[in-house]
Amino acid sequence: MLPIKHGGDFLLTALAILSILLAALSTVLIVKNFLITVNTSSKTSINIMLIILLIASLVCALGGAYGGIVIPQAIAEFNAQKSGLTNEIIAEYLINIKRYTSETIIFTVLGYVFFGISFLLLNKIKKEKTEEHTKVKTWNWDKINNKS
Repeated sequence: MLPIKHGGDFLLTALAILSILLAALSTVLIVKNFLITVNTSSKTSINIMLIILLIASLVCALGGAYGGIVIPQAIAEFNAQKSGLTNEIIAEYLINIKRYTSETIIFTVLGYVFFGISFLLLNKIKKEKTEEHTKVKTWNWDKINNKS
Protein backbone atom coordinates (compact mmCIF):
# COMPACT_ATOMS: atom_id res chain seq x y z
CA MET A 1 0.00 0.00 0.00
CA LEU A 2 1.07 3.61 -0.43
CA PRO A 3 3.03 4.96 2.51
CA ILE A 4 1.38 7.98 4.10
CA LYS A 5 3.79 10.77 4.84
CA HIS A 6 3.20 14.40 5.69
CA GLY A 7 2.69 15.34 2.00
CA GLY A 8 0.33 12.39 1.47
CA ASP A 9 -2.46 14.16 3.37
CA PHE A 10 -2.58 16.94 0.79
CA LEU A 11 -2.44 14.47 -2.11
CA LEU A 12 -5.42 12.45 -0.86
CA THR A 13 -7.45 15.61 -0.24
CA ALA A 14 -6.54 16.90 -3.71
CA LEU A 15 -7.61 13.59 -5.28
CA ALA A 16 -10.91 13.74 -3.41
CA ILE A 17 -11.56 17.32 -4.57
CA LEU A 18 -10.62 16.39 -8.14
CA SER A 19 -13.02 13.45 -8.12
CA ILE A 20 -15.85 15.74 -6.95
CA LEU A 21 -15.02 18.23 -9.72
CA LEU A 22 -15.02 15.44 -12.33
CA ALA A 23 -18.39 14.17 -11.10
CA ALA A 24 -19.77 17.72 -11.27
CA LEU A 25 -18.34 18.14 -14.77
CA SER A 26 -19.97 14.91 -15.92
CA THR A 27 -23.27 16.15 -14.48
CA VAL A 28 -23.02 19.40 -16.43
CA LEU A 29 -22.02 17.64 -19.66
CA ILE A 30 -24.80 15.08 -19.47
CA VAL A 31 -27.52 17.59 -18.61
CA LYS A 32 -26.35 20.27 -21.05
CA ASN A 33 -25.53 18.14 -24.08
CA PHE A 34 -27.66 15.04 -23.83
CA LEU A 35 -30.73 14.84 -21.63
CA ILE A 36 -32.14 18.14 -22.91
CA THR A 37 -31.71 17.35 -26.63
CA VAL A 38 -32.50 13.63 -26.81
CA ASN A 39 -36.17 12.83 -26.20
CA THR A 40 -36.79 9.77 -28.37
CA SER A 41 -38.08 6.58 -26.78
CA SER A 42 -35.29 4.51 -28.37
CA LYS A 43 -32.76 6.40 -26.26
CA THR A 44 -34.50 5.69 -22.94
CA SER A 45 -32.17 2.85 -21.97
CA ILE A 46 -29.15 5.03 -22.74
CA ASN A 47 -30.63 7.83 -20.61
CA ILE A 48 -31.04 5.39 -17.73
CA MET A 49 -27.48 4.07 -18.20
CA LEU A 50 -26.04 7.59 -18.17
CA ILE A 51 -27.98 8.50 -15.05
CA ILE A 52 -26.71 5.34 -13.31
CA LEU A 53 -23.13 6.16 -14.35
CA LEU A 54 -23.59 9.70 -13.09
CA ILE A 55 -24.90 8.52 -9.72
CA ALA A 56 -22.02 6.02 -9.49
CA SER A 57 -19.43 8.72 -10.21
CA LEU A 58 -21.03 11.01 -7.60
CA VAL A 59 -20.98 8.23 -5.00
CA CYS A 60 -17.33 7.55 -5.80
CA ALA A 61 -16.53 11.26 -5.55
CA LEU A 62 -18.19 11.45 -2.14
CA GLY A 63 -16.31 8.32 -1.02
CA GLY A 64 -13.05 9.84 -2.17
CA ALA A 65 -13.86 13.13 -0.44
CA TYR A 66 -14.72 11.32 2.78
CA GLY A 67 -11.36 9.54 2.71
CA GLY A 68 -9.56 12.78 1.86
CA ILE A 69 -11.06 14.35 4.98
CA VAL A 70 -10.93 11.36 7.36
CA ILE A 71 -7.36 10.19 6.65
CA PRO A 72 -5.64 13.48 7.61
CA GLN A 73 -7.85 13.67 10.74
CA ALA A 74 -6.94 10.10 11.72
CA ILE A 75 -3.24 10.82 11.20
CA ALA A 76 -3.43 14.05 13.21
CA GLU A 77 -5.28 12.28 16.04
CA PHE A 78 -2.76 9.44 15.96
CA ASN A 79 0.19 11.85 16.11
CA ALA A 80 -1.42 13.84 18.94
CA GLN A 81 -2.03 10.75 21.10
CA LYS A 82 0.96 8.64 20.07
CA SER A 83 2.87 9.05 23.32
CA GLY A 84 0.10 7.66 25.56
CA LEU A 85 -1.04 4.77 23.36
CA THR A 86 -0.36 1.07 23.77
CA ASN A 87 1.04 -0.99 20.92
CA GLU A 88 -2.38 -2.57 20.24
CA ILE A 89 -4.08 0.82 19.86
CA ILE A 90 -1.25 2.10 17.66
CA ALA A 91 -1.64 -0.98 15.43
CA GLU A 92 -5.42 -0.36 15.27
CA TYR A 93 -4.85 3.26 14.23
CA LEU A 94 -2.43 2.22 11.51
CA ILE A 95 -4.83 -0.47 10.20
CA ASN A 96 -7.67 2.08 10.09
CA ILE A 97 -5.52 4.64 8.27
CA LYS A 98 -4.43 1.97 5.76
CA ARG A 99 -8.08 0.91 5.24
CA TYR A 100 -9.21 4.53 4.74
CA THR A 101 -6.39 5.02 2.24
CA SER A 102 -7.33 1.88 0.29
CA GLU A 103 -11.01 2.84 0.21
CA THR A 104 -10.21 6.38 -0.91
CA ILE A 105 -7.99 5.18 -3.73
CA ILE A 106 -10.59 2.62 -4.85
CA PHE A 107 -13.42 5.18 -4.74
CA THR A 108 -11.37 7.76 -6.61
CA VAL A 109 -10.25 5.36 -9.35
CA LEU A 110 -13.80 4.03 -9.77
CA GLY A 111 -15.06 7.60 -10.00
CA TYR A 112 -12.59 8.30 -12.82
CA VAL A 113 -13.63 5.08 -14.60
CA PHE A 114 -17.34 5.90 -14.36
CA PHE A 115 -16.67 9.46 -15.49
CA GLY A 116 -14.67 8.19 -18.48
CA ILE A 117 -17.37 5.72 -19.50
CA SER A 118 -20.11 8.35 -19.27
CA PHE A 119 -17.97 10.85 -21.20
CA LEU A 120 -17.25 8.33 -24.01
CA LEU A 121 -20.92 7.34 -24.17
CA LEU A 122 -21.93 10.99 -24.33
CA ASN A 123 -19.49 11.68 -27.19
CA LYS A 124 -20.77 8.65 -29.12
CA ILE A 125 -24.37 9.80 -28.76
CA LYS A 126 -23.50 13.37 -29.74
CA LYS A 127 -21.77 12.02 -32.87
CA GLU A 128 -24.85 9.93 -33.76
CA LYS A 129 -27.10 12.94 -33.15
CA THR A 130 -24.93 15.08 -35.47
CA GLU A 131 -25.05 12.41 -38.18
CA GLU A 132 -28.86 12.20 -37.90
CA HIS A 133 -29.11 15.99 -38.13
CA THR A 134 -26.87 16.02 -41.23
CA LYS A 135 -28.98 13.30 -42.91
CA VAL A 136 -32.19 15.25 -42.26
CA LYS A 137 -30.68 18.44 -43.71
CA THR A 138 -29.48 16.57 -46.81
CA TRP A 139 -32.87 14.88 -47.27
CA ASN A 140 -34.70 18.23 -47.01
CA TRP A 141 -32.30 19.84 -49.49
CA ASP A 142 -32.83 16.98 -51.98
CA LYS A 143 -36.59 17.35 -51.60
CA ILE A 144 -36.39 21.08 -52.39
CA ASN A 145 -34.18 20.47 -55.45
CA ASN A 146 -36.55 17.82 -56.86
CA LYS A 147 -39.55 20.20 -56.71
CA SER A 148 -37.90 22.84 -58.91
